[in-house]
Amino acid sequence: SADFFVVGKNVDLYKDDFIKLVNSNNLIGYHSNSHSNLIKLDKEKQYEEIVSSKKLIEKNYGIKIDYFRAPYGSRNNISTELINSAYKKHILWNIDSQDWQKDFTEDIIYERVIRLVHLYDGGIVLFHDNHLKTQNILEKVIISLQDSGFIFKSKFN
Repeated sequence: SADFFVVGKNVDLYKDDFIKLVNSNNLIGYHSNSHSNLIKLDKEKQYEEIVSSKKLIEKNYGIKIDYFRAPYGSRNNISTELINSAYKKHILWNIDSQDWQKDFTEDIIYERVIRLVHLYDGGIVLFHDNHLKTQNILEKVIISLQDSGFIFKSKFN
């Protein structure tokens, strides 16, 4: 199992995949409705991004979402207050795969992640499912880390 932080607007768009995540004993966290930078929004828009769309997903899919990850890790006093009132925890990461870097090849991303996971003896690795590079290397990363003795588990369940 793994922890997936979903963007609300994509849940219905990829409904079958979302249902597979839910039914596969994965932790489902929320990553805002549209992946907007929260600190650039007023309080009403932040509420919409952080809370209201989450409630719709919970109602429509019969699940409870207890964890939140702010897009870009960006938050201010308003968003922090909203997150703390609606979720058990705000989860960040300690290893950024940097799969979003245009000039990073699959090999660079792979080597970076493997090196940092070994350096930190584990951790929370940030990947993005919308990057083909990530989709191409993720299985290789998982197998390599498992072969090195790492065990994948949710810290939050």
